[in-house]
Amino acid sequence: MGAALDSEAVNKQGEIVALEVAATDSPMRAAEETVETTSAEPSFMTIDGVAARGDMHEAMYNGISYVSLRALATELDSTASIQASGGTVTVKTAELTLTATAGKQYVEANGRYLYVPGGVKDVGGIMMLPTRTIAEAFDATMVWHAADKTVSITCGSGGIKPGETFYNAEDLKWLSLIIYSESGNQPLSGKVAVGNVVMNRVRSSLFPNTIKGVILDNRGGFYQFAPAERLLQRTPNAESVIAAKLTLEGAVTVNKAMYFCTKGLNCWASRNRPYITTIANHSFYG
Repeated sequence: MGAALDSEAVNKQGEIVALEVAATDSPMRAAEETVETTSAEPSFMTIDGVAARGDMHEAMYNGISYVSLRALATELDSTASIQASGGTVTVKTAELTLTATAGKQYVEANGRYLYVPGGVKDVGGIMMLPTRTIAEAFDATMVWHAADKTVSITCGSGGIKPGETFYNAEDLKWLSLIIYSESGNQPLSGKVAVGNVVMNRVRSSLFPNTIKGVILDNRGGFYQFAPAERLLQRTPNAESVIAAKLTLEGAVTVNKAMYFCTKGLNCWASRNRPYITTIANHSFYG
């Protein structure tokens, strides 16, 4: 799998493929964690203006507020059914099915994939998630008050809009195909990075303004992405589809990049664009 075309061909077509942000800044990069504070008191949180009653087991990981999934879920919906098995916790209500697995960098909520950069945590048998992620899954709004380190949550419909109506099927198909074809053997962070490249191009006036258009762009007779002409012969693996969904949800592992190539390759981007970072076997350029 490689994103780079022959360097001369790339030069002729003015092509590029990249991504941004130093590896140490990548949200999906595994990093040593800093636990800043912990609290067994619920007074730091209000829900619809009322102090939360349960023990949230709050902890701050690298500046992100984490709480007990079980505790907050039952605060947001007292009817919530919670099942735990083999490092996975599933929450079910009339409006939501939420599944979280320890160590994963995402949770599944009503068929959607919500990005958890620091990962889902099992702390002494307590499943911990970012407070904001749980709130989003329940279609609630969270506000973090930095001055006193408190959280206020305002409830919404009780469940996030389902994936079957949220994701555009055509966009998901093409994005999954290109992520798999370019980075199917790369880690999740690298898969999302390729998705970021596509989305950055969609937003740029220099490229077509649709996902399919960007992927099938063949200006000058050369496809911008080498595997493009064979995409429909491929079947994306499960993680590539998840990476596409995470990208469509707004997950970013590197910002603003529109170019990438195989690590160490002398390509148009490596010679003409500023280097940003390398994720596994791909180098990304701004």
